This record gives sequence, structure tokens and C-alpha cells, in this order.
Amino acid sequence: MTLFGKILIGLILALSLVFASLSAAVYSAQFNYREALKAEKERYAALDTEKNDLEEQLRVEIGDLQAELAQVIDERDRQTQTATQLAEQNELLRGELATTNTALNVQTADTEIAQAEAEDRRVEVLAGRRRTADLSEKFVEAEAEIAALTDERFSQSVTIAQMTQTNNRLLDELGALRAQLRELGVAPNASYTGSEVPPDVSGKITAVEDRGSAGTKVSISLGSDDGLRQGDELEVVRMTGGGKYVGKIRLTEVYYDYAIANLISKNPTATVKEGDDVKTRL
Repeated sequence: MTLFGKILIGLILALSLVFASLSAAVYSAQFNYREALKAEKERYAALDTEKNDLEEQLRVEIGDLQAELAQVIDERDRQTQTATQLAEQNELLRGELATTNTALNVQTADTEIAQAEAEDRRVEVLAGRRRTADLSEKFVEAEAEIAALTDERFSQSVTIAQMTQTNNRLLDELGALRAQLRELGVAPNASYTGSEVPPDVSGKITAVEDRGSAGTKVSISLGSDDGLRQGDELEVVRMTGGGKYVGKIRLTEVYYDYAIANLISKNPTATVKEGDDVKTRL
């Protein structure tokens, strides 16, 4: 091999070493770049997650602040309304105070005039008061007597109604007996005109609605599951306070566990109330 060939081979080997070093440097730089890029991506992802968490926390805090602001506004409105009501009540109280002062002045003047009257006038007034007291006492006694007579008359009407109900029940029983006779082939002497009697049940008044001239409507705790039907009549009594007859109702709407009824008669000295007892038999 000539000297030129040896030099050429040495040059090729040197260049090979240079290119190998360059390749190693390029590979190392590429590897470091990839690692740095990966680290940056991971850091960016962590920052993005942290940003989302901060945004969510900020939204929650904004919602809480808005709710708290709404509560503060509601409280302010309530306090403003309360202050307005108190101001109106204050004005009313001032008006009542002025009226009371005027009445007091009038009474004071009347008292001064009464004190200035003559002794015979005072005696006459006292006598008139005694006569008025006597008349008032007699009036109270008369009212008590009238109330007693009213109760007695109503009790008699209730007795008559009960007797009528008993009569209807007996007519029903008579009709049933006549039906049995007809089944047995025995002709009854008269035709049957009765109707089916409601079962012996009791319940409570659950609601009362006073409709003025249209009458009083009530709701009871009994219904079709208790054997009641539209048109049945029940007695209303109050068991507390020694017991008292209140009146009678007629069913207009019957449901499974409750019914609606109209008050068809009442004791003049009693008013139907929620909690009163209702019975088909007294």
C-alpha cells in the first residue's frame, strides 16, 4: 500500500470517528430534548389540573358568596318590612293614644259635672241605677229561662227526630220481614215503604266550612268502608263538657275513608266544631 493510500485510510477513519461522535451527540441531544419535552408536558398537565381545581374552587366560592348575598338581601328586606310595620303600628298607637286622651278628657269633664250636681240629683241617679240593676237581673233571668225553653224545645224536636228514625228502622225491619214472608209464600197485609238503614257506626268531624247563607259543610272520618252511603243522616254530639247535642248532618259525597255532609239541623245554643262526634245512633 502506498503512502497516499495509508493517508486516505487514516483520513477515512478520522472522519468515521468524527461522524460517530456527531451521531452520538445528536442522539444525546434528541434524547435530552424528548425527556425535557415530556417533563414540560407533565408540568403543563399538572398546571392545567391545578388551574381547573382553582377555577372549580373559585366557582364554589362565588356561588357561596352569591347565596350569602341573597340571604343578606332577604334579611335586609325583612328588616325593612318589619320597620315599616312598626312605623305603621306606631302611628296607630299614636292615634289610639290621642283618642284615649280625648275620651279621658270627656270623662273627666263628665265627672266634674256629675260632682257639681245637687245632692237630690245624685240620689235620683243612684235610684235609677238600682232600678237598672234590678231590670238587668230580671233580663238575665228571662234570658236564662228563654234559653232553657229553647233547649227543651230543641230536645223535644231531637226526640221526635229520633222517634222518626226509630220508626223508619222499624219500617225497614217490617219490610224485611214481609220480604221473608213473600219468599215463604205468605202474602203480607200491607206494602213496604221503608229504606235501608245505615250501620251503627261513630266517628269524628274532621273539618268545618261555614258558607254563610249557603249553609255549613263538614267532613267526617267515616266513609263507604264503614257502610255509609250518600243520603245517610248522622247525629252530631259533643262528648266533652258534660255532653251536648249539636245537630244532624246528611251525607252528600261518600268516599272510601271519609265523607262530605251538609248540616241540616242544629241546636240553637251550639255550633258544630272540628272534633265533635258523629253517630248513626244516639
